[in-house]
Amino acid sequence: MAGMSGKGRRSSRVAPVSLLLGALLLALLIPVPTSSHDPQDQVLGQVGVDERPGGRIPGELAFRDQNGKAVLLAGYFTGGPVILTLNYYACPTLCPLAFRNLAETAGRMGALSLSRDFRIVIVSSNPDESPELAREKSATTYRMLGHTADPGSRWPFLRGTGPRSSAWPGATGCAT
Repeated sequence: MAGMSGKGRRSSRVAPVSLLLGALLLALLIPVPTSSHDPQDQVLGQVGVDERPGGRIPGELAFRDQNGKAVLLAGYFTGGPVILTLNYYACPTLCPLAFRNLAETAGRMGALSLSRDFRIVIVSSNPDESPELAREKSATTYRMLGHTADPGSRWPFLRGTGPRSSAWPGATGCAT
């Protein structure tokens, strides 16, 4: 090593440190599988949607709104865009999170207003969910909205009735 400059010796020491730091950085970037014990994580792992671009949702499907009134789905698809979500009103995990996030997002849309520019339609196809539960969920959600004019018509909570109500979500790409 007699002919090596101090610079050459320093680079021979830097190389192992650089390799070690590079290996550590690489190890941090590799995903490590973890076991999930949170029920929400397990539910989210089961959620799936099959996209159907250009597909049509049958507008003649009959439902009951949060007040028990018979309505057709097509009646909500007039006068602007519609955000259609499929939720269960008695769901303890993902559904309340979806309601809360939708309400918060609707309140932060700037110039767009739920009262005027779009609708959110929530549909539960669980025939066991009662009109009382639909009213309770809608009232809770409407309180989160603040000053939305006529929230019941702009954000209805529908319940499926009859034999077709449990089969129709497939038209949206969701399986229940």
